[in-house]
Amino acid sequence: MGPGQLYQDLQNLLHDLNVIGQITQLVGNLKGNYQNLNQSVAHDWTSGLQRLILKKEEEIRAADCCRIQLQLPGKQDKSGRPTFFTAVFSTFTAAIKESWINNLQMAKLALEEENHLGWFYVEDDGNQIKKERHPLLVGHMPVTVAKQQEFKIECAVYNPEPYLNNENQPDSFSTAHGFLWIGSCTSQMGQIAIVSFQHSSPKVIECFNVESRVLCMVYVPAEDRPREPESRGGRVLAVPTVCLGTEEGSISIYKSSQGSKKVRLQHFFTPEKSTVMSLACTPQSLYAGLVNGAVAVYARADDGSWNSEPQTVIKLGVLPVRSLLMMEDTLWAASGGQVSVISVETHAVESQLEAHQEEGMVVSHMAIAGVGIWIAFTSGSTLRLFHTETLKHLQDVNVATPVHHMLPGICVACCVQVCVPGVCWPTSPRGF
Repeated sequence: MGPGQLYQDLQNLLHDLNVIGQITQLVGNLKGNYQNLNQSVAHDWTSGLQRLILKKEEEIRAADCCRIQLQLPGKQDKSGRPTFFTAVFSTFTAAIKESWINNLQMAKLALEEENHLGWFYVEDDGNQIKKERHPLLVGHMPVTVAKQQEFKIECAVYNPEPYLNNENQPDSFSTAHGFLWIGSCTSQMGQIAIVSFQHSSPKVIECFNVESRVLCMVYVPAEDRPREPESRGGRVLAVPTVCLGTEEGSISIYKSSQGSKKVRLQHFFTPEKSTVMSLACTPQSLYAGLVNGAVAVYARADDGSWNSEPQTVIKLGVLPVRSLLMMEDTLWAASGGQVSVISVETHAVESQLEAHQEEGMVVSHMAIAGVGIWIAFTSGSTLRLFHTETLKHLQDVNVATPVHHMLPGICVACCVQVCVPGVCWPTSPRGF
């Protein structure tokens, strides 16, 4: 049944419901008693029509999940003004519609002028590597609320919690869901901005200050299985949280669920109050990369919170552990220009990766995208892509070109990068 017929049927049912309501009022004015004409029968008519209306609305919602409506340009009219016409397509499943819409949006992005700037690729024996499908620039936006130029983006983390609409159903046709927490700093303080992906355009929905400079963050999902009821006075972290690592050597845990305001659940210091450079987590362990070249491992307490004293400390070297990344049952830790792959069970180093051959290139950030790992450095504007299993170098992407078109004359370096489904977010120090 076509969409026009479904909506017409709904309008007819609504019309009949209005008429039945008028009949019910008239039946109430009858003086005599009649077997098939009384208030009870009229109430049954109303209930039956209401059930039919609900069923028809469900049919319309189901049809909309599999229907694509496009507004396309037509020929100009006699006055030379543009005209448009609407085309409606139906898919067999909602998943096909979602895939089709995502492909359409990617095709539109590929036509944008900002994505015709060209990308740089490594060369093999003097020959340029075959051009592959390169990332597309989706957009850019400022995220620092304060106007001071000294604010610089230091870290970001993605909370994939889907947006729930009024019907408590996820909006499955958005290109991204959830929230992005972004930490910016001056020389003395930090600031957290929360970006929402509820609508077609990302939007900053909340911003608050932090006493110390925020250098890293990690998202911790809510526990799948509820723990035993906590003892009196205890509390269970049964909600998504975001952990903040600060320059003063402390870790703060904030509640991170839809619609909630700033709520700090825990706050504790690292050994010797060593500056926290990076954070990572598993359901039962929290890892903190410290400025002294060590990784502190924290375990869950019985009430679901984190123990304030580390379970163990893994010493990697003397250079700061600037980046931590979980990959299945291993922890990837970057110290200097070297990345160590650590077993989460034995806490032993299984293998090592030299991220860059040039001396002085220090790994600043790592992000997973499929079977690839993107690595950024403290200097330079190039991102390097490695295969997570073979550790083979696959591709270099220079982000300087698009940033120079937005901010001419600015020295570019990647200070934060986050991967969300289908999108890699490398950011410049100026907040884009």
